[in-house]
Amino acid sequence: HLTNNSTGSRILSNNVVAYNTFNGIYANTTPNPVIINNVAYGNGGGEFGGGILSASTGMVSGNISFGNTGSGLTTGWQSGSTVFMNNISFRNTFQGLASQSANNVLFFNNTAVGNAVNGVYIYSSSNNNNVLRNNIMAYNTSKGFNELGTGTVNTHNDYYLNGTAQ
Repeated sequence: HLTNNSTGSRILSNNVVAYNTFNGIYANTTPNPVIINNVAYGNGGGEFGGGILSASTGMVSGNISFGNTGSGLTTGWQSGSTVFMNNISFRNTFQGLASQSANNVLFFNNTAVGNAVNGVYIYSSSNNNNVLRNNIMAYNTSKGFNELGTGTVNTHNDYYLNGTAQ
């Protein structure tokens, strides 16, 4: 389990984190975390926990997250300006990638496959300015993309054999 609660921007890279009770990587209170090229599997954490949890204004790129009890990659509660790009998330018990009550979150070039609920899930009660572009969502039990709220720009994504059309 890697926890980064420092006050400055931090880089967490090239780690393998597995079989932790809570998140594999937890950077929820770290400003501007850069989480790159990690592998997280078999971790716990619930719907918005699991593999990798990032705070606001961070970058999550090039990670592989799978087999977590929870979601693969998520933003912290009411985060903003987080970029998720070039990640692979599969076989998690909730979402592949998730954002909860966050604004200005960008999802680019990610792959979410075979997750027990949604490939990508965005929970927001208002116009959130989130962007979902050039992602692949396949074989997820519920939907490839599920938004509870409004305002996400959803363009140039590939959906294949998810539980419902999108």
